[in-house]
Amino acid sequence: MPSTITQAHASKTNTPCRIYDTHPGLHLWVKSNKAKYWIYRTAKGGKRTDLSLGKFPDIGVAEARKKASALALEVQGLGHAPTRAKTPPEAVLPKAEVVFQDFAQALVADMSPQWRNPKHASQWANTLRDYAYPIIGQKPLGDITTEDILQILKPIWQTKTETATRLRGRVEKVLAAATIKGHRTGINPAQWRGHLDCLLPQPKKLQKVKHHPALPFEELPNFIEQLQARRSISALALEFCILTTSRTSEVLLAK
Repeated sequence: MPSTITQAHASKTNTPCRIYDTHPGLHLWVKSNKAKYWIYRTAKGGKRTDLSLGKFPDIGVAEARKKASALALEVQGLGHAPTRAKTPPEAVLPKAEVVFQDFAQALVADMSPQWRNPKHASQWANTLRDYAYPIIGQKPLGDITTEDILQILKPIWQTKTETATRLRGRVEKVLAAATIKGHRTGINPAQWRGHLDCLLPQPKKLQKVKHHPALPFEELPNFIEQLQARRSISALALEFCILTTSRTSEVLLAK
């Protein structure tokens, strides 16, 4: 239902939508990146044409209505909508922008058949969903910056280092694919070498190695005696493991 668009309403509205004005053919297109464009829509012979009148707030409500009225008169004089070639440069509609979440989900779906482990696809989807989408999910691929990537990684870089490093690699791959597809240009903001490695600590230096508790050597003879007193398979397996310094998996899988 068309309504009279006010300057205040146009300024406050940030939800992606099209707001139709009471002025015939005029509406405000609010995009996912919060950019706003005035659009004049006309139809002749069943063919609909959308012409941009400029970006809000560069073009205010009153000026947008004047431009729409001028185009309406031009349509009446020509008998059809002006061609895009005759449209002034500021009236060219912006190219549709692909947001990160839509592109990433499509990429995971395309790549998943090559992954042998089904869990790999779910890990990709889950880490992007939990950490990346809340920050850049609805952001156009071409607008994603290094600051966005840091906002994603910094909160977990030191506390969940392994998850953070895998997440960084996944975001980097999504953005690399976006560059190949022509959705963005320039340096990949999730790139590690020569970029994020200058801004974040090295992951290996953050990981604290935690060794399993070890039995003091002088207590080993007494422990072996207690172990040999238990005539169970598990006790025999543990004694074998100690005497041969085998890996746990080697003992468990031995025949």
